[in-house]
Amino acid sequence: MVPASAAMVDRAAGTGQTQAIRTASQLGIADRLAEDPKTAAELAAEIGADADALHRTLRALAASDIFRLDRQGRFANNRLSNALRRDRTAVGAVAEYFGSEATVAAWADLTRTVETGENAFPRIHGQSIWSWFDEHQEDLATFAAAMGAVTEMYAPAVAAHPAFERIARLADLGGGRGTLLAAILRRHPNLRGVLVEASGVLDQARPYLLRQGVLDRVELVPGNFFVEAAAGCDGYLLKQVLHDWDDERCRTILGTIRRAATPGTRLLVVESLVERNDAHGFGAKVDLHMLVACDGGRERGREEFRRLFAASGFALSHVHPTASPVWILEATAV
Repeated sequence: MVPASAAMVDRAAGTGQTQAIRTASQLGIADRLAEDPKTAAELAAEIGADADALHRTLRALAASDIFRLDRQGRFANNRLSNALRRDRTAVGAVAEYFGSEATVAAWADLTRTVETGENAFPRIHGQSIWSWFDEHQEDLATFAAAMGAVTEMYAPAVAAHPAFERIARLADLGGGRGTLLAAILRRHPNLRGVLVEASGVLDQARPYLLRQGVLDRVELVPGNFFVEAAAGCDGYLLKQVLHDWDDERCRTILGTIRRAATPGTRLLVVESLVERNDAHGFGAKVDLHMLVACDGGRERGREEFRRLFAASGFALSHVHPTASPVWILEATAV
């Protein structure tokens, strides 16, 4: 137990921890500690860094139980820092995305967003985050890796759901390199997939799906979910797409799918469920990032989704919990 003021100081200093994790990830520290503990001087010699600055950075992380520091000044991996190893996960990309200059600049203007209700990223940078990614490919790659890492954490729980057993041909719209689609196909061997994405993203998806052993069951279709959806599917999947957009653009996306679908076609939406007056779970924190980064993006509750679906020709039939922070909302084309 500590005084509330002390606890608040610790939380207010969170920006520094984000940047320290980002730096450790960018420098590959966890990978360099995979075999043996090392001093900051040894690490600095390997990566061309300042030994004292590196020691102080890693010591601060060790104070938050990320890495261990012994009395001989050697740093070692622990359970948390092992998650930053690139041979295990891509979690480091999450810190690199949240700690990036463009993201931090938007978060620094949160007060104005609260005062005006206007999203911070387009106000600060003069363009949407998606236009920014088009012009900053390194940031796009970091974002894609971060979203892939998050998806990998909950993909097994989503893929295990029996809702996918009732579908023969599933179109994943805006599914990135196909992280979730691959998990679903591995779990349901009779299912075939269609991945609809930008051409550049599909170039990354092809080798990934090949490594996952499902490329022969996936049709790669260049497309934009605001304009078109793959026809001839009995199921459509939107994984954390709708939370990026305001209601009007969500209705456009859903309308695109409805035009491609026949009555009875299933729509599966994977999202967090955040009710207006419920502060439990991680979704409320994600929602704040939507407020900062996206153009009208937000997390939504059950009734908000029901209204969106109804306005676009879908009837919400089931809301399935998963063993993860996300839910599967199942709707049917009417």
